[in-house]
Amino acid sequence: MICRKITLIAVLILTSLIVSSCQQVTPDSLHGQQGLSGTEVKQPIIPSEDTNVQDESSSDIASEPTNQMEDKNAQEEYSQEEDLAEPQIQTSSSELPDRDFEVDELFIFISNMTGTPKIFRADNRTDFSQDMKKKGHIFYTSNNQFKNWVVEVIENKDDQLVDGQAFYDYAGGQNWIGWKYYTNQTWWDFIHDPLTEKELENMLPQYNYKTKYRTDLYSDWIDRNEKEEAFENNLGKFLRYQLIAIEFTPETEDHYWIGNWGVPFMQIYKIPCTKDTIVYYRPDYKYTNEAGFANQKIESVLKLWDGELQVSLKEVTPYSEQIMEYCGVSKETFQDVDFQDYENHAVKVFNWKVYFFALFNYSMEAQANIEPIKKDEDIFKIEQLNLTFKTFTDERDLRSLRVKIELENEQRSMIEYGDFIIVSEKMDAGDTFNKSVSVDHSPFRKNTTLILRPYYGYEESIDAYKYYLGEPIRVPLT
Repeated sequence: MICRKITLIAVLILTSLIVSSCQQVTPDSLHGQQGLSGTEVKQPIIPSEDTNVQDESSSDIASEPTNQMEDKNAQEEYSQEEDLAEPQIQTSSSELPDRDFEVDELFIFISNMTGTPKIFRADNRTDFSQDMKKKGHIFYTSNNQFKNWVVEVIENKDDQLVDGQAFYDYAGGQNWIGWKYYTNQTWWDFIHDPLTEKELENMLPQYNYKTKYRTDLYSDWIDRNEKEEAFENNLGKFLRYQLIAIEFTPETEDHYWIGNWGVPFMQIYKIPCTKDTIVYYRPDYKYTNEAGFANQKIESVLKLWDGELQVSLKEVTPYSEQIMEYCGVSKETFQDVDFQDYENHAVKVFNWKVYFFALFNYSMEAQANIEPIKKDEDIFKIEQLNLTFKTFTDERDLRSLRVKIELENEQRSMIEYGDFIIVSEKMDAGDTFNKSVSVDHSPFRKNTTLILRPYYGYEESIDAYKYYLGEPIRVPLT
């Protein structure tokens, strides 16, 4: 009897211990307690109505506006009760993982990782992001001005990145066009190589090659340099892209910095995530200030910038590893990918007049429907004028491309016939634009020539600000 009681007590104690153990360790109880690499995962940081929190993207660069936190009403997009998705389970595959978390969860993860609240929105404000959206690429940014954190989601399945090589082919080196998202493309469309002495003689004989530095020929000289390097963390590789464009003094052998062309110095880290997701990070400037560049040689300015790069790399390397771990990137994803350092350096110049007059490659044709007014006196009028404009230049934003139309009679006197816009949208190489113009102007006699003068600018501008596309086009009418 005593043995039975002892056995019963032992069984009860053992059962109690088992139940207690099961209650203490469950998947639910573990979720949210352990994060990446065993660190604590914080709950999403939500700015309160009473807290004045500045956005992480404020910059010391004078040309960059101070960035405040985005509209507080958008804070309701995130709830404090929302949990982060569990990190992906890594596999030994060289493929990038499929995304099994919501994009919003990645936004929350980035906020927690950096310790700074961020509100991500789809950015459709720029021409580039609008064009990419049409192709199935959506850009989400935590700041519309400086664009510190950007997530690109590739909805077009044909463009999605199967493996590490596909990531590099899309986002690496000279293939990557995403840099256009961070700058105004107009700054880059019209810069060009300086004309050689022979080109200057043929195209602009009024200029002497020895005086090529005159500002009426080239108003700006730009030292433009693109660089890209690959760096490693414990899960693979990530990329850093730089774009540096310095306006400098060309008159002296030692070139001095006089400003930045288009944007301040730019560094963008590209972090692989999933087949349809890439994370970009553009760090704040820690101590670089344009005021400190004044009267400095370009070599000295670049040394200061190199210090900025070293600071940012220490900041970004752990970020890149945490993001790649969260996304589920495998160590084997990039082991067979040959990452090459990339650099493209060139000296460019800028002048609207020189570019359009000497370098813009296009063709233009005119067909005039002529009706006689008085046959006996050989007096005619133009019922309709059909213009065909074709460009052979890469994509340009030429929404103000116009043509000035004149008539010249045999006495060389000119009749102004009108000023018409011929291109009102972006155009790419090979694009053709047709324009029909109905006119009701002065009649003309035989031996009259139609003169077309296409130009970039505005009708109301004075002639000095109309940038003509080469010599006038002459079309005999009768």
